[in-house]
Order: sequence, then structure tokens, then C-alpha cells
Amino acid sequence: MTNQALESIVPITEEAEVKRLCSITNEVVDPPGNFNLEWLSRNCWAAVPIEGAMHFNQQDAHQLSQAMRTAGFEECLALATEPLENFPLCYRVSTSAHGLLDFSRVCGALFFVLMPETRSFGVLCTPDDYYIVAGPHSFVRIALGSAIEEARKSFVDFGGNEGWPDATRKHFLSVASIYEPFNGSLSECSGATGETECVNGSERPTD
Repeated sequence: MTNQALESIVPITEEAEVKRLCSITNEVVDPPGNFNLEWLSRNCWAAVPIEGAMHFNQQDAHQLSQAMRTAGFEECLALATEPLENFPLCYRVSTSAHGLLDFSRVCGALFFVLMPETRSFGVLCTPDDYYIVAGPHSFVRIALGSAIEEARKSFVDFGGNEGWPDATRKHFLSVASIYEPFNGSLSECSGATGETECVNGSERPTD
């Protein structure tokens, strides 16, 4: 791997810092491979599973980079959501397309979540041929590069393919069903405050 690649994904090894950073996933992720549904609902996040072998291809990386940088993040954290031995649990990752592709090359066979310390968005990466993009509606829409409804249909078509073993197909369609209610709030609310209330990731007027 080149020096440029090493600069785009840097392991964090100091024990106290690793512990602190890994703790920020506690409310957000149900390890190893799901978002916490209460977190999604409380924060009015959209969440959409996307086909992705070994995490990201070039187009995925471009769209994710655009969303992350539009949100104001030049780098984010990559945090393991499964126990690992002899492998870093935390990285700092450039949100450039190059950095995200390097992350895929290094961590593509593992469960990791990409997020900033502010927990403003999350991209939960699995070794099971998909990843899940979650965050405010506007972030997810940019990250997908398509309408949310279109992305959901694409994943159902992918997961429901008769070529998959029955157990795999059932798993993919279960994932699609779990996240289908979470479409986010167009008003970018953060929690059930003000004049709207978040229910299953969607916004409704309060009484």
C-alpha cells in the first residue's frame, strides 16, 4: 500500500483513546451489524441498506464522499462493531473517495461503522454484501445518489434474487423490512422536539 493510502486511513492505537472512541457507538449500533432502531427514531434518521460487496465500489465511494463533505466532514472515524484480535479497532479515515476506497480495501471483510465523533451520520459496513447508510434525510439522499424509495427497491430486487440460498435471501429481505419505516425528517429535526414528533424515523405533527 502506498504512502498516500496510509495517510488516508490511519489506525488509532492509544488504548484510552480507542476505548473512548469505540464507546460513541453504544447508543447508535446494535452490534455487530444493525443500527439501534430507537436511535434512528429519536433522531429522525433515514436508514437504507445498499448492495455492496467488500463495502464500497468507486461510485459508492464518490456518493458517500459527496454526502460527508457536504455535511462538513473532511474525515470521520471507522469503528469496529465486532471484537477483533490483532487488528485495529479504530481508524481515522479521509472522507475523500480515495480514503473511503482505502477503508474498503483494509476493512472490507469486517463489521465497521463510519461516523464522526458528533454522530451526525453513520455508514454501517458488513461483510455480507451490503452496507447501511443512515442519517438525516438530506445526507442519505446525497449518499445514495437516488431517491430513497428507488434505493430501497433496488436492494429488495438484489436481496430477493432467486439465485441466493434461501437463508441468505431471507436475511436480505429481513434487513430491507427492518429499515423500510425509517425515511427521515425533511425538517432535519434532532429528537422529538418543537412542533413535530418522530415516529419510526418519520415526522408527524404533535397534538
